[in-house]
Amino acid sequence: MRTTSRASRNSAPRKGTDELNELWATYKENGSASSREALIVHFSPLVKYVAGRVAVGLPPNVEQADLVSYGMFGLIDAIDKFEPERGYKFETYAISRIKGAILDELRSIDWVPRSVRSKLRQIEKAIAKLEALHHRPATDAELSALMNNLGGHCVQSLCEAFDAIDHDRPTVFLAYTIKGWGTPLAGHKDNHAGLMTVDQMNAFRASVGVGAGREW
Repeated sequence: MRTTSRASRNSAPRKGTDELNELWATYKENGSASSREALIVHFSPLVKYVAGRVAVGLPPNVEQADLVSYGMFGLIDAIDKFEPERGYKFETYAISRIKGAILDELRSIDWVPRSVRSKLRQIEKAIAKLEALHHRPATDAELSALMNNLGGHCVQSLCEAFDAIDHDRPTVFLAYTIKGWGTPLAGHKDNHAGLMTVDQMNAFRASVGVGAGREW
């Protein structure tokens, strides 16, 4: 019996669609503080979800609890600026705001090493690229594929190589790029002059979200 009581105190029941719509309407029309607080509580699990994704690849000394704290500012900003009448899904809108708030705060912290800042910039660019391409939040699998093999390069290996420099002598890095990366002709010795078939071009356009006639 005690366990049930404790669980009920730690997790508020999720609100239905009608109740959420009423909260949005009350907050946006009247600026109701209680409705705003209820919306923050309801959508707060989004912050933990985003913080968990951002934490992947960061050093262990970056606490996820801190990321959640930074992300709450993004959630509150998203709730304040969201316009329900435009028909967008709030979760999609809020995730980018939460993520941005976390990354902005991490960049502002002096103790963050150069390698971590570099990793954050890469993550942010990769997320923006994927979300612009698919018009939805990027999945972990998509982000991993883009971050770990960008144009045939292992980005993490390149960053580690740069960070390992502890002198000011001229240094040369040789990195092999796979020509035509991400296309049906990737890696082919003649791909600088190769022609894709109609089916290959259609499949390629579909994979990158480019409409027919808009290739250039």
